[in-house]
Amino acid sequence: MPRTVLLTRCVPPRDELDVAQANGASTRRKIPDGDRVQYIAPVEQRRRLRNALRPILWVLIASGVALSAHPIVHVARTAVRENALAPLAPVWAAGGVEDASRLDSTPVLRIVRLPAEEGPAIELLRRVLVDARARQVPVSIAGARHSMGGQTVTSGGIVVDMLPLNGMELDESRRVLHVQAGARWEEVIPFLGAHGLSVSVMQSDSPFTVGGSLSVNCHGWQNDRPPIASTVESFRLMLADGRIVRCSRTENAELFAAALGGYGLFGIILDADLSVVPDARYRIERTRVGSAGYVEALDARVRSDPIGLAYGRLNVTRERFLPYRLHASRDQFARAYPMQAAFFSLKRTVDPDEVFQNQFYRAYGGPPSTRAR
Repeated sequence: MPRTVLLTRCVPPRDELDVAQANGASTRRKIPDGDRVQYIAPVEQRRRLRNALRPILWVLIASGVALSAHPIVHVARTAVRENALAPLAPVWAAGGVEDASRLDSTPVLRIVRLPAEEGPAIELLRRVLVDARARQVPVSIAGARHSMGGQTVTSGGIVVDMLPLNGMELDESRRVLHVQAGARWEEVIPFLGAHGLSVSVMQSDSPFTVGGSLSVNCHGWQNDRPPIASTVESFRLMLADGRIVRCSRTENAELFAAALGGYGLFGIILDADLSVVPDARYRIERTRVGSAGYVEALDARVRSDPIGLAYGRLNVTRERFLPYRLHASRDQFARAYPMQAAFFSLKRTVDPDEVFQNQFYRAYGGPPSTRAR
């Protein structure tokens, strides 16, 4: 009875195989005793090897998918959320202004978008202020509009969009950045990074403008550091009468202190000189603690070792999250900020016509007449 034998590594002699392939013949040959021998060519060997390895490969793929499923799902969900939130960026609505929360649309009389060139921008600002004083219309300044709750905009007023003024220059010898007020931190950071430098104090995110951060005197992640005002060497401020004054700790010092954190009530910050520091890479460590011991745990953690950046965030849910609003009464605000009377008194001295206004000023600082203006 004929029989077939499979020899997995048996091939014809090299010269015989070469002759057979050269003549176009098959690599199989008959044995003289009539038995049939099937020779396994290299192609067949590779096919069998692939068949043997295929289950192992599928197991490895399945294991990799299982291990990476969570991060993949997280990245996908984040991408979906970012795409969903993209249309929610603050917009200039028809006849109104929205902030980053998209919860407050404030009707305004006019929106002025500045040109990118400094000279024409300054001339336009002066014409706007002349017109505002003549018509007794309040003026508000806007950047990225992340001061939410409608606080920095005045209904029925003129809103100036500072975003086009975003130029910057670096004095590397002094480590001082000269930057215009409309520049976002997300533009500043890579500019400084190319020179091996970084900002000294800033917020936890970077879509805000330099002018906006100075106007609220924001704090940062930097451990045991005062707010951003501590990094400001000087800035130029356009007053309500169109004059431009330089403010520093030695020049117009009172105005310097008031405009940093002044919510745009003293004038328009045009540009600033900020001290910068060498760039550095940090290792991130995270600790989860209960809310009851949060303050003590944060204080102990940031003081136990040399910490460059420290940040604590309380967990909030969408159902209970409430954006910044003007909830406090005037009495509550006065008790919380004992120097508020001197602050608003200086504002009315610098800006007697109360040209620069916003909802914050109307709620807490202006006389009763400004509420109805």
